[in-house]
Amino acid sequence: MKVWILIGPPGAGKGTQGDLLKERLPIHKLSTGDVLRKHIEAETTLGRQVKSIMAEGKLVSDEILLALVAAELAEVQGQDVLLDGYPRTVAQADALEGLGVSVAQVIYLAVDESALVRRLTGRRLCPSCKRIYHIEASPPQLAGHCDYCVDTALIQREDDQEERIWTRLAIYEKETAPVLAYYRVKGLCQEVKAEGEVENIYAKVASIFLQEQSVIK
Repeated sequence: MKVWILIGPPGAGKGTQGDLLKERLPIHKLSTGDVLRKHIEAETTLGRQVKSIMAEGKLVSDEILLALVAAELAEVQGQDVLLDGYPRTVAQADALEGLGVSVAQVIYLAVDESALVRRLTGRRLCPSCKRIYHIEASPPQLAGHCDYCVDTALIQREDDQEERIWTRLAIYEKETAPVLAYYRVKGLCQEVKAEGEVENIYAKVASIFLQEQSVIK
């Protein structure tokens, strides 16, 4: 098993690029957010524990996240895996290494802060079907309303309000940016400028994966 890590600030497009890689290439996407939801819905022992923690407004501990990631990796033995949302801290990166995981490459999606703020503050969500729009890049046909749920007004998530965005970026710089240095020292980090057309960004990200696959083979 080889593991790829997709990393970048909030709004860099990790979810979008991860989904495209999962759809088009032989790789299993492992998102910690998705895994948490899966265990909660299945009411596993870990899921019940996580649900209780979240109900109290607390953060899920590194130990629980590591257990969730380890369980998921065990399920997909033999497949290549793309990690999205983990590790977020150097401590988590150390813990991942402790599992004996072989990291092939870390793909860093780099976006200027000003572009990130424009991208995130312009996002709008349909509360009914959960489709996401952007007031500039992908606006709905009728301003402020979902194309599919016509009577439903689009909303802006609290996390996409400018004050919240700067807070999220500050947390990223403090906790997650050092993970890049951790993997750069190991020679395992490649940077992709994640601005412009989604397909152009995908082509650059996919080329890193395919080049590494050819080296492994």
